[in-house]
Formats: sequence, C-alpha cells, structure tokens
Amino acid sequence: MSTTAFAPISSGNFIIGFDILGAAMKPVVGEPLGDWVSVESAPENSLQITGPFREQLPADPKQNIVWQCLHYYTEKLLQHGGKPRAVQLTLHKALPVGSGLGSSAASVVAAIKALNLLYDNALSNNELLILAGELEGQISGSIHYDNVAPSLLGGLQLMSHGEQKALALPTPPWHYVLLHPGTQLATKEARAVLPKTIPLKQTTDVAMRLAGFVHHLHQSQFAEAAALLDDTLIEPHRAPLIPHFAEALQIAKANGALAYSISGAGPTSLAVCESRASAEKVQRALLQVYPGSEVKSWICVIDQTGARQSEIPGR
Repeated sequence: MSTTAFAPISSGNFIIGFDILGAAMKPVVGEPLGDWVSVESAPENSLQITGPFREQLPADPKQNIVWQCLHYYTEKLLQHGGKPRAVQLTLHKALPVGSGLGSSAASVVAAIKALNLLYDNALSNNELLILAGELEGQISGSIHYDNVAPSLLGGLQLMSHGEQKALALPTPPWHYVLLHPGTQLATKEARAVLPKTIPLKQTTDVAMRLAGFVHHLHQSQFAEAAALLDDTLIEPHRAPLIPHFAEALQIAKANGALAYSISGAGPTSLAVCESRASAEKVQRALLQVYPGSEVKSWICVIDQTGARQSEIPGR
C-alpha cells in the first residue's frame, strides 16, 4: 500500500500579517511548485531523499524534519487508537531551503498529508495543522502557522487564537510575481534582526491596516485592500538582508505593482499585480535588476486546493 502527497509553496506574512497571514501559491504555467512525499508499507521505517535540492538537506536522513513528522504523526495516531505500521518515506525536495517560499512547511505538510492518506484520514485538518505548526517550529525557531496553514488548506489564511487555528479569507483576483534571487536566508537569521519591542503607535497602525485589509476582502473591495499592503513593521529590518531589495521595490512600483514586499522571511520577494499582463510587465522589469542565471521567477495565483494526493511529475 502506498500513496504520494504534494504540498504547494506559500508566502508567509503576506506583507502585513507577520506570522498570522499566509497564501498558498501556484504558477500560472508549468509544473506546480512544492514538495512531494511518498509513503509505502515496508519492513522497517526509513527515509529516502530525492529531488533537485536534496543536497541542501542534512546528509543523515534521520536529521530531516520529515523523519520527525513520522514520529509525531505516529504518536497522534496512537492517541486515536490507530495501529501504526512500518513505512518507507520518500521526500522529493523540489524547493530550495531558506527561500521564503515555505520550503520546510511544504516538506512537513506533504509528509503528514501522505501519512494521513495512508491511514484513511485518521486525523482532522485542524489536528494536522497543529501538528505541522509544532514541527515547522523546530526549524524556524518558533511555532507559527502562516506557511503550514495555506500549504495544507490552500487559499489565503488568517491565523486565529480560537479552536480553529486558521480562517480562510476571500481570495482577491490578483496575480503575483515571486522572485528568488538565488541566495539563502534562514528563517532564524531573518528573525534575529527583528526588534524585541515595538512602539505602541506602530503596533496600532499595523493592526488597523490588517483589520482594514480583511474587511475590504470580505466586501470584495480589492483596490482598497491592495492599498493597505505596506509593511512598515518587518520589512525595514529585513530588507538589508536581501540583495537589491530597495531598487527592486522602486522598479516594481514604477511598473505597476500594487504592492511589493518580502515573501516570508526572504530572500524571495513578492509583487502583487492587478492582472497577468501587469505581472508579466513587473516580472520583466525585476529580471533587469536580478540578471543572474541563478535567479528564478514565477507568475502565480493563489492555490485554492493546498495539500493533495498527487504523483511526482515525470514518474
């Protein structure tokens, strides 16, 4: 018995929602972006790693977060009265590490989704989400759900203190340019530059922006929502860690981007555009700022599905 799950990339923080707002993304053309995990019955537990970015992961598979997923999931399964069996996990690592694309979240979500499929969805989505947050927190240094929630559930997700950890927001009809400059930036490093305290006035301003953004989405007032996408809280501290960010911001806005900021902890940047044609124009302009062969860029829309059963392309 075997199955394979795919988990898409995600843009954490979604500009104005530090640790509490995130969106799953998919390219408008080409193969999906994310990680895959296959699981099949085996004589003993094991983990194999394949994919173009496998070399960026620890040489010892048991140091990989997917191995931890197996043990965490098994504990939860036992609590539900399930009967775990030995499995072979295969992680197809298709996302670069430290990219700002929710790479570790995609690995975690694909792993627990594949295991849950194997055990006939023994855990609910909310239970999977809580589990994914705990696991992803081992890598980033703190528990937060703004990558794992959209990667698991799809859409644009707002985190909540309630029993339901994530709330789906209306999806704006925008296109997005994601640009990865070819460098790595660990989430722990990006969090280390953030201030320990925030002035009250600044906190109030950020809360007003986020509240207004959510309100306008529910009213289908997308132009008004886009006007509030300006990160005055986190971006000023992290921008110096990202090559050419200040120049790219000016270029993106000059070419019609509704907003431009950092995707997750970076170094990937995110441009919000009104249409695909606008996104294509912004992408062309940004690639003039980042001309290297190691630079990758995609035009995306929000992935409404999230994690799902899906075979690895080309297999």
